[in-house]
Amino acid sequence: MNAQLPMPYRASLRRKSATFLFALFLSVPMFLLTMRTQASESLRLPLHLHETAQVDLKGVYLDQILSGADPSQALPHIRLVDAPRFGEPMMLTRQQISNALANTKHPLAFAPITGAETVTISRRSRIFSELELTTLLTETLQADHVVEGGQVEIEFNRPWDPTPVPDEPFDLRLNNFPASGIAPYLILKFDLNNGEEIFGRFQVSLRIKVMKEVWVSDAPISRGDLVTPYVLKKESLDVLRMRDFLDMEFTEDTPDLVAVQGIAKGSPLTSRLLKERPLVKRGDLVEAWVQTGKITVNMKAEALENGINGQLIRLRNPVTKRYLRGKVTGEQMVIIPL
Repeated sequence: MNAQLPMPYRASLRRKSATFLFALFLSVPMFLLTMRTQASESLRLPLHLHETAQVDLKGVYLDQILSGADPSQALPHIRLVDAPRFGEPMMLTRQQISNALANTKHPLAFAPITGAETVTISRRSRIFSELELTTLLTETLQADHVVEGGQVEIEFNRPWDPTPVPDEPFDLRLNNFPASGIAPYLILKFDLNNGEEIFGRFQVSLRIKVMKEVWVSDAPISRGDLVTPYVLKKESLDVLRMRDFLDMEFTEDTPDLVAVQGIAKGSPLTSRLLKERPLVKRGDLVEAWVQTGKITVNMKAEALENGINGQLIRLRNPVTKRYLRGKVTGEQMVIIPL
């Protein structure tokens, strides 16, 4: 296109281009100087480097390790580098800080730094008490390892030594939990972590209870007596030590239960102490309904064994002496399918 212009115009165009480039060359340092001047005007320089600083997992920020000449002026909250791992302090020199600040493209990258030659940075911490550990362990056991209901209670066999931990959210994770499940005495291994790092592995010896409202006898019960809610009450007991405790509610559909043996007042009820009351007893002459197709015939039959509701028992026809099998359907009633 320039070849089509007259010579005077082409010379003029070259002069204008050179003038523009020269002006641009001069404007860059002036722009940077202006930025530095503005930073100096907004903050009294130089910046002062602290000897120590504490941070959290989010990282190391400018205003955590440096301050302006005027303490009343706050520095911008600019992230410089990653935070150190818990329990592993790190050191940053003035030059490293200047380099990290330069990477942010902030005007303060040109600011001089005085004060300490290096800053020692560690994670902010607090003390992890026995009360807090008790709460976390109880919640974890309650949520993950108590399947039959009840409230977990724990006690330490040895006092817990207060331990420093990061002053930030974290979780407790159990390791190698026994395959046999929760028990009255356990040695638990666990770690504390925040999802990105583990900052403690520990082991504790515990005594554990699982407290639950269970049925206990409110009066002495003799063998063969009918067991109803009227002779029972509920108490909070440690069910971890009695795996077969009676865990049921009495309703209209609950079958009658009788005591297998004598039960003292205040004793917890377990499944081995009770059995369902038989609706048919050995030697009883019961009503038997014989079903064959659509025909039903009623007859008397002698029960040769006890039977609860829905149980098949042996019977005998008292007239023909024939042996039969029938299903108990009610009090002194059976159905004999053919």
